[in-house]
Amino acid sequence: MKLPRFKRINKGDYPEELRDLIEQLSFVLNDGLGPLYEALDGRLSLSDNGLSTIRDVQIQVDTAGIPLARTAFSISGSKISIVQGCEVIRAVNLLNPIIYPQSGVTLSFTQEGSLVVIDHATGLVPGSTWSLRVVAYG
Repeated sequence: MKLPRFKRINKGDYPEELRDLIEQLSFVLNDGLGPLYEALDGRLSLSDNGLSTIRDVQIQVDTAGIPLARTAFSISGSKISIVQGCEVIRAVNLLNPIIYPQSGVTLSFTQEGSLVVIDHATGLVPGSTWSLRVVAYG
């Protein structure tokens, strides 16, 4: 459903005796509802509007999904301090782009301060280097 165009409240649209009140109300309502209306009209983004951060990480896993080397990303400088969960929104095989994940990629992780360490990754084909775009939710 597409929202109709936002109409700002204008004191000139009301009778003279209400204009002082409308002017006071319109300042609060126009400044508050304008950005909210824009956000609801298809302008929400994960990075700007959600309690999350988006990071890219490279990983190689063995046949059990365990990273071959310590693989981590920092949430330093983001809006979150405690990561509640991670979601992989893109997985690209850097060695052979025609090889895709075998299933949905999920991550198990531990958090060490502002560092998120990937302990296990499901769905990735072993023997390849993967570039993952990860959303970490607070």
